Order: sequence, then structure tokens, then C-alpha cells
Amino acid sequence: MTSVPRLEDNRTESTLGTPGYRRFVLWDLDHTLLDPAGFGQRSIRSAFSELFGFPSPDGVSVAGRTDRAIIAEFIAATDPALTDRQDEVQELAAEIAERTRSEFRSRGGTTLPGATAAVEALGSRGDILESVLTGNLEGIGRIKVTELGLDKHLDLSSAAFGDAHTVRADLVAHARDRAEAANSTRFEGRSMIIIGDTPLDVEAASAHGAFAVAVATGKYSVADLAAVGADAVLPDLLELDLLLTQLDV
Repeated sequence: MTSVPRLEDNRTESTLGTPGYRRFVLWDLDHTLLDPAGFGQRSIRSAFSELFGFPSPDGVSVAGRTDRAIIAEFIAATDPALTDRQDEVQELAAEIAERTRSEFRSRGGTTLPGATAAVEALGSRGDILESVLTGNLEGIGRIKVTELGLDKHLDLSSAAFGDAHTVRADLVAHARDRAEAANSTRFEGRSMIIIGDTPLDVEAASAHGAFAVAVATGKYSVADLAAVGADAVLPDLLELDLLLTQLDV
């Protein structure tokens, strides 16, 4: 097993409120909790082609980025004059995803090993609020979560999706503000835990002083994720005991 430091419990009554949740866990979706099987990218690329009459460019990096940032780069690489139609692409992509939602699972969309058990284990605690922080457009992300039954354990009212921001770190404050407003509880610093598979997940956590748990279930290795400063790195979510120990739960 990979050795990681345990999260110190720095809660105080003033920062976390009483009664209420003492930690706020934000899960990434693609390649952390689930294998998207290209579902979101198919929807976005189909929308792009349908609107503009030519295909979106290849070679655009997507790992850890918001869909808004990816679409913006598609437009910049093909015809910058179309920048004001970004929202149209996003809206149509969400519509296409809804029309084709059955293809998500039929074409390979599935939870990653250990993911459901990890979410359930944290959700069984009454003092941990779990939600989602993902670069997915909201319509696409919600389909993935609900189709896989993860919505039973994740508070999507506190989730942050990639519709409005091009910088992933900006999503953290959005999720935190929603969670605090709904629960009359303040989440600051390391009472927030961000779990993801890319350096951009780690960067987002660091920007807000949150505890970054990186999982090497995507394109980045344990060494890659440790090198960018993750507080803890796991090879996968099958290491449930290690995850719970490191979170001190």
C-alpha cells in the first residue's frame, strides 16, 4: 500500500459550525469515480459539428480541465469569431447528452473499482458532506452520476460543474459557498477535501488550502501526482482502508 500522511483535524466551532458537518469532500468524476467512456466528449464534439458544420480539432488536452475551457479552445483553434457562440455549444451538448444518455452505460460508462464502496463508506458518516467538483457540464455530469446510482450518496445541490468557469480552481469556492449556505456550516482550509486524478485537481485544492487526495486512476502516475504536491496519493480506490485512515474516519 502507498504510505500517506493522515489529515489533521483542524476543526473549530467557529469554522465548522455546530451542529453540522465537519468535513466537505468533493469528488472528481472522470477517471476518479468513473470511466466516462468518452460520453461527454462525444456530446460536445457532436454539438460543435452540428452548430458549425465542421469538426472540432484534435489534440486538445482535456484531463482535469473544465468543459468550458475545452470548448473555448476548440473555438479558438478553428474560428475565434465564433467565441460568442460558446454557450450555444454548451447548451446543445447537454441536450445531445440527454438524448443519448442510454449510450453512456451501453458504450462502457461505469464506476471504477472501489469507487462506490468509497463513496458509501464516507456517506455512512453523519459528519461528512460529499459532493462533486467536476469539469463536466452540469447536464453531462448529472447523467453520469445518476446513471451509476452515485446520486444516492452525493449532495448534488452543493456540486460544482464546469459550465461557467475555465479555471478548475474557481469551482471550489462555488461548491463551498453552496454547501455553507445550505448547511449553516463554514468549510475552510483542510476541512475541505478534494479527491481527483490530475494535477489540476491538486492545484484546485492548493489554491484554497484544501486537503488534496490524488488517485492514480487516470493518465497520471503515483509519482506524477506526488511531484505536484498532493497531500496524499493512492494507487486506486480499492485502498479503502488507506483512504479512511488518512482522512481519520
